[in-house]
Amino acid sequence: MQNRRKVLLLEDDELLSETIEELLHDKYEIVRVSNGLEALDAHFGETFDLYILDINVPKLNGKEFLRYLREKGDDIPAIFITSYTDKETLKEAYEAGADDYIKKPFDIDELLYRIEAILHRYNNTEDLIHLTDDCVYDTKQRAIIRNGEKIILPVKTFKLLELLIKNQGKCTTIDEIINHLWHPSEEPSIGSIRIYINRIRKLIGKEKIKNIKGEGYILDL
Repeated sequence: MQNRRKVLLLEDDELLSETIEELLHDKYEIVRVSNGLEALDAHFGETFDLYILDINVPKLNGKEFLRYLREKGDDIPAIFITSYTDKETLKEAYEAGADDYIKKPFDIDELLYRIEAILHRYNNTEDLIHLTDDCVYDTKQRAIIRNGEKIILPVKTFKLLELLIKNQGKCTTIDEIINHLWHPSEEPSIGSIRIYINRIRKLIGKEKIKNIKGEGYILDL
């Protein structure tokens, strides 16, 4: 069975949220949350291929949530779904980092078409990044594959590897890593970063990750 893309759905209208999940679940794995803090928890606990975000949700609104992710270097595509119709809100949504915007009420087929168009656009790049002779990072599946078999890494290890790949050839700083891996309410751990780096080195080779003392790490493929 083909792996389904994972979508984070931030929507506090339970009926609409359930409807979207029901109509998209054949193609996508939907993770539903109802407020911005739950969305942050989900973001730091899993990896996603797309964000679908309502704007007016409790605790941390959709624009604030996405702006926070963009400031931390997260470039996963995002679609806003909202009942707002004014131009100022539309402008603010795009300034926060939205890739698309759909006004409520909307046809689910239209949402599906927009999802497919955005994911196609984002995936119109080199499909495979070779980490070793027999191990690749598949940009479409967002997966590590060795000899045809998917390698399952712990979430933070996988997110760190993706960050190193994104910054390939330049130093990924300790601050960048901390911001990328830890929720603001969590206590970051330099020791844990070393553990994640060692896991990645075992997978792709020690010589491919250079430690820049006191600064960070460079992935050199």
